[in-house]
Amino acid sequence: MNGAEMSEEKKNIIVLKTKIDVPALNSTALMMLFLDYGQKKFIKISTLTISGHHLFEVDIKEKILQVIPKMIHGQEEYTVNRDYDLKLKNGMTAVLDPQNAEKLINALSAKDVAVVDNFLRGNIRKVLAEDKVELKFAIEQVGNSVFNYLQTIETLEHMTFAQKIEIVKKFNGGKKEIADKILKDSINDVLIVKISAVNSGMNILIVVYISIETKVVVKTEIAAVKTEVNLNVRSTFVDFIAGVHDLMASSDNAMGIKIDSLIKSLVSDTIISVTKGLNDEKITQFVKAAFNSILPSAKIEASADLINSLFLYGMVDFSSMSEKTNADSDAKKNLKAVDIKLVLSPSKGKSLLKLNPGDKIFVIPDKETPSGKKMIDQLKLEVEGKIKHLVVPLHEVKKDAQNGYEVLVKMSADLYGKSYEEQDVRVKFVETDEPVENKGKMSIVVGLAAGFLVIAATVFIIVMVI
Repeated sequence: MNGAEMSEEKKNIIVLKTKIDVPALNSTALMMLFLDYGQKKFIKISTLTISGHHLFEVDIKEKILQVIPKMIHGQEEYTVNRDYDLKLKNGMTAVLDPQNAEKLINALSAKDVAVVDNFLRGNIRKVLAEDKVELKFAIEQVGNSVFNYLQTIETLEHMTFAQKIEIVKKFNGGKKEIADKILKDSINDVLIVKISAVNSGMNILIVVYISIETKVVVKTEIAAVKTEVNLNVRSTFVDFIAGVHDLMASSDNAMGIKIDSLIKSLVSDTIISVTKGLNDEKITQFVKAAFNSILPSAKIEASADLINSLFLYGMVDFSSMSEKTNADSDAKKNLKAVDIKLVLSPSKGKSLLKLNPGDKIFVIPDKETPSGKKMIDQLKLEVEGKIKHLVVPLHEVKKDAQNGYEVLVKMSADLYGKSYEEQDVRVKFVETDEPVENKGKMSIVVGLAAGFLVIAATVFIIVMVI
């Protein structure tokens, strides 16, 4: 496939998914055989053998995209019987020489269940040297995109739990305890919304990634092309995303900017609510209504998937994503944030919900935190026991899952101020026509240098005495 034209990918790889119970060993196993249907050859094998009977409960009729993550998770959840796992893997690899691989593929193509069952049962008995073996198998066909994706996520086997935690934290507001639970309980924490639109000869494919924990749009990928596209939103998320990636190089940037701007204006909480239950019809209706302002006559289809953020690793580039805000282009630069307190004004202040980005509000560095105290000391904001406050532009107010409010202000070109309020409060602000008396102006830029703040003359912050 190339950027100019794309057809639906051929599913030329057969996956033979088998679950095995060996009572004498008190062990169960999952074995995935990948076979090239076109070239009649064995490609690879993935196995997991554990003590106990848990793996025989796995539903192998599920898609391989659901089964492989369960195998990876099972390596940490259960006691792996490594000796027999190695016997199974190496033994079946030796069995599947070119001649046997072709025989097996022919039996699978003919849907000859008896021949496939005898092949598996007989050879597994031999390689494990056990007479009594129970097994069940299911067959699935996939394309190269799915196979390559599975190859990628299998590299997760070599990562430590701590390394996995760091990946998942990025999608969940940097919260280690949440990431820990997501990994241990195999929770799907990312919502993927797939959208296809045809408008005036233009084919538009969109993928929106939303963190369920933070209710933030983590990333949007858009391809808008004037060539025919044969890709359905009901394709696996792997196939759909791969198709979008192939087309992005030749995408119409102007249309992409319009769509990206629209998606950013939508409330992620609403999207999550609408997609609950993954009802394609309901999701499509919501997307049609949302896109009506820019694509009023477009033919639109939409669908959604849930996935564990760890398994997006390596498939989509999230390298620029900030751990804290995850959505804002400025926050993606991993800028330093200093803890602040908002200056409240119950009678004349403006509600957090009514503030707009760019509104100038009054804040004080939080003396009780290391970052706040360092700023106070470096800027000499404390005079005779009183701390001068700063008038700074509001960056954003974001409501979280606990109905609290995360407030970000722009302290300078490369520094944020952050505060958290448990409820909506009235904040002291500057009216557009209100004169501001400067008791002292400081030109500063705050940057990072070995973990502490560096002051240089660049950006004005208005400093006033409370």
